[in-house]
Amino acid sequence: MSLSSLRLRARRGTVFQVEGPDAFVGRASISAAAARSLSTDHLRVLAAFGAARRLDEVAATLVDLDPEEVEDLAEALLMDGLLEVADLPGGLDDGFGRLEAHLPLVADQVRVDAYARALHRQAPGLRVAELGCGTGLLSVLAARAGAASVWACEETDTIDLARAVLAANGLSERVVLVQGDSRDLAPPTPVDLLVHEVFGVDPFDEGLLSSLADARARWLAPGGRLLPQGLSVFGAAVGGLAWRRTPPLAEVLAALRERWELDLGPVLAAARGQLRRRPEAVTDPPDRACLLGEPSALLTLDLHAPGDLSAPRAARLDLPRGGTVDALLVWQRIDLDGHDTLSTGPWDPPTHWGWLVYDLVEPLTVPPGGAVELQVAVATVDGREELVLSQVLAVPVP
Repeated sequence: MSLSSLRLRARRGTVFQVEGPDAFVGRASISAAAARSLSTDHLRVLAAFGAARRLDEVAATLVDLDPEEVEDLAEALLMDGLLEVADLPGGLDDGFGRLEAHLPLVADQVRVDAYARALHRQAPGLRVAELGCGTGLLSVLAARAGAASVWACEETDTIDLARAVLAANGLSERVVLVQGDSRDLAPPTPVDLLVHEVFGVDPFDEGLLSSLADARARWLAPGGRLLPQGLSVFGAAVGGLAWRRTPPLAEVLAALRERWELDLGPVLAAARGQLRRRPEAVTDPPDRACLLGEPSALLTLDLHAPGDLSAPRAARLDLPRGGTVDALLVWQRIDLDGHDTLSTGPWDPPTHWGWLVYDLVEPLTVPPGGAVELQVAVATVDGREELVLSQVLAVPVP
């Protein structure tokens, strides 16, 4: 079947980020890979498919582009997942469409137990919707807890497994499952309780803020609430070079100077106060002797009204004993319903999440009674929300 015979449409909710002059990065969903090197012509073609249309209909509206060029651009957008074939299921079989992405979630007893307790308190008698149901586990718990109705959506082909899970638990008639992007869908009537679990190791990298903002505005009845309802991002300063996979930058540059007579002092000066986030989660808890001060909340959010997080805000970690800071450990504490919390920290009951390690470019010496101050924000990077820590500095005793 040729491309020209198909009706295509843009995937709604795609996030774009400027990468350079006439260059963009696009991400169709949290379950899709980022599409790079998009041009303004790509975006024009994508916008022209705002409604389901054939290729010739779009080419007729973009008169300054050759029809063959329009076809090439549309084919690239289709390959990147930013265009889809209308009237066909739009499931994804990568990312969260893979079974192995869900196995750690269902095997996380701490996570499952916390949600089960909260749902048994909050769901009875309520109309419930679940955002991104995956295997259907939380929808099963909500129905078993006595929800008046349960409606759930899932973008990926994991929805087939969710249907099987519902059938195995005798709930196929009580829970309505719909496949598609949550931004294209809504429950038949507004709901009283919106259940979600779109937290990554970086709390924001599964699209927490954007997906909740949309569902909160369109799905909740007046007075409706979220479960979980809040989130805190915690940090702790640790010392001991065992936390580093590589030597500190200052040590590396000193070795280069000695070996090759290279003075890279300006590089160190420019990088001073910066952090390097390790790409993978860490699950092996450190010895508490590495801890230089008690953990502290860097960011606390009411998910009903999180506010603008793009502007950096100040945070502080007090170090009563002082010491040399080599890294910051960062994790999340999820407030489910004001009664139960779910923490992913190094010294909490282990979960599948783990925590993040931000290595300091240069160790930071803090005197006893001093503190570490830094800036915290949430930025969009390659079309994905990301926690950003910056401008780390030592603050002496007041």
